Amino acid sequence: MIGNKLMKVEKKTTNKPSPKHGLSLTLYIEQDEYIPLLAQSAGIRLSVHPPRIMPFPEDTGSTISPGSQVDVGVRKFEIVRQPLPYDGSDCFDSLRLSDEELWEINSFSQAFNMSYDVKGCQKTCYQKLVVEMCQCGDAEYPFNNLAAFQYRNYTVCQPDNKVQAKCVEHAMKKFTSNSKTSCYCPQSCRDVQYLTSSTSSMWPADSYKPQLLKSLFNRDSSLGEKIRSLHNAQTEGPELIRKNMVKVNVYFQELNYERITEVPAYEVGFTCTDFLSVPCPFKIVLCFTVM
Repeated sequence: MIGNKLMKVEKKTTNKPSPKHGLSLTLYIEQDEYIPLLAQSAGIRLSVHPPRIMPFPEDTGSTISPGSQVDVGVRKFEIVRQPLPYDGSDCFDSLRLSDEELWEINSFSQAFNMSYDVKGCQKTCYQKLVVEMCQCGDAEYPFNNLAAFQYRNYTVCQPDNKVQAKCVEHAMKKFTSNSKTSCYCPQSCRDVQYLTSSTSSMWPADSYKPQLLKSLFNRDSSLGEKIRSLHNAQTEGPELIRKNMVKVNVYFQELNYERITEVPAYEVGFTCTDFLSVPCPFKIVLCFTVM
């Protein structure tokens, strides 16, 4: 049970594929603390991602409304790509770079000890453009004392500063347009994704609300007391819980996974072997003779 705060949890494992053996979260979203000018909707954003890949729920997450229980089934999907020259485009292998070189193109690797991914590289590229154009950084992404920004310290771009706000808006438009931003973010040579499917139902049931309040009070007395006092004070009464609570169950649909691997059709040194049935030294000569 968590409210509007960060929470560090211990590592969980499972060896059975079903909602009963997954991760179950009961969330209290605290609508009474929402800022009217910023919060246009209520709920949560859920993103399922590999452990060392930086999540960006604003781009890849899904929205879950309060007053609902959502079961999210997860399937692992892996793509293994070949580097140049096999498919005409290069892929990124972090083992080919030093830490400093990796940090230059993905600031999240240095700031949060994350692995390389395309989104992290693109966000770093965008932040570089903001810093270059506005001499301040977008508060959503790291920028201070990092290799990608020459280890310099910048102030945060203030939304109430009209000049800085306009500059950040212009930087975003420039980055998302077709204009050149000198941003090179190739696909990873090994890319792991989690494909999700979900079902939802109304939650909690009216008959379950008293038991839920009791359970919340036993787990966190301060939060339980807050919910109980709000529940008694509000004219909505029972609807208060439904407007502020979400239950999410995340589980593996199956414990096997799908992998797509790129394999070279022809090795560079043996191209002629597949066409000419003669000893290798003569194959290269014959190939050039035909050409």
